[in-house]
Amino acid sequence: MLPIHPHPFPDELLTSWMVRLAFANGFALHTFYSSLLGYGAPIWSRDSDRHPPSALLGCLATAAGRPVEELSGLTLSCYEGFIFENLVVSGDVPYLLPTGLYHRTRRRAGIQFCPICLKLDPAPYYRRHWRLALSTVCTAHDCFLEQTCPSCGSPVVFHQHGIGRSKLITGSALSICSKCDFRLSDTQPRRTGCADSAASQLLFTISRSVQLGDWDGFFQRVPLSLSFFTGLRILLGLLCGRHGARLRSVLSGTAGLEIVPVAHLDFEYQSQEVRYALLLAISTLLVHWPTRFHEACSLAKLTRSRLTDSFSTMPYWLRTEVDEYLDTRPYLPPAEEVASAASYLQNAGVPVSGPSLGTLLGLKRDVARRAYVEWTTGEKEIPLPVSAHGLGGGLSAPSSFRQEK
Repeated sequence: MLPIHPHPFPDELLTSWMVRLAFANGFALHTFYSSLLGYGAPIWSRDSDRHPPSALLGCLATAAGRPVEELSGLTLSCYEGFIFENLVVSGDVPYLLPTGLYHRTRRRAGIQFCPICLKLDPAPYYRRHWRLALSTVCTAHDCFLEQTCPSCGSPVVFHQHGIGRSKLITGSALSICSKCDFRLSDTQPRRTGCADSAASQLLFTISRSVQLGDWDGFFQRVPLSLSFFTGLRILLGLLCGRHGARLRSVLSGTAGLEIVPVAHLDFEYQSQEVRYALLLAISTLLVHWPTRFHEACSLAKLTRSRLTDSFSTMPYWLRTEVDEYLDTRPYLPPAEEVASAASYLQNAGVPVSGPSLGTLLGLKRDVARRAYVEWTTGEKEIPLPVSAHGLGGGLSAPSSFRQEK
């Protein structure tokens, strides 16, 4: 067992703890893991916070005297079944920031940081929820999370301190930019300034729920967090996508800020500022759900067809509103109702046609024509018996027929 093995901090990322473990023992990363622990497989050229090899976890557990289950809990798998369904080995995952990993290079800002957290930490470390696109604010300090070094604009890659010629292994290394040595903890905090907004308070609640890993059904008493976050991701995709321009225009005024996502980029690939604006805009819909959702969709002329690609995964709390209030498809009565109406017309001596069916059933011209065509096709295939009283089944007349929505 190693002489020094620091305890993982609350919500700490596995790789953050791994770097601290090596530095606390006075070693650079490659020397520590390859030579001292004897683990020669790649670590830093892959996303080890996502699916670390079991051999690596076993090696760490032995060296630090900690259970494998505890170390596995430091990975992003803790969000599986909570905010996304499956944490796939590679590819995009809902709400997970992409790293753009290429060999040991991180071409995208795959992790964020709160400068106040880094400054106040007894030993600087990186939180798991900083890897999530859903996290845009620090709920502990009411400030925005930062996605890049404010000095050089580089992504934060804290493990590069222990690799290469510059092998900085001090305890404060994780709070320093690995590219320009700027102290990330000296970044000027940007306050949200929206604490009094109902939408901001809801966004704060959502962020807090993610950061604590706790779900209490605060939204519409939805029992499962996965159901809520799945629906939230669908709404974000709609607002961020090519069909969301009019909805963004409507919500920009309501949320009080401009929403300008980069075209053809998913939510997870947008900047921190855009992701915050999108989340705040969606929160304005959720504050008075579903009334404000209906109003915004009506103003934006948004219909059910814009969400058809999401129907297979759409949760019940969202699907019911989409089906009931956004469905503009014309109502086509069932074949039995059309046949009954046709039988009534025949017994009344009225020729069965599109216009006559439309008048009787209250259908528009195109729908009535379609009902007539389907009725004539059915007549050729299966003749409908007509009772002596007029309508099939003994009814005297269709006293009420369902009108078009």
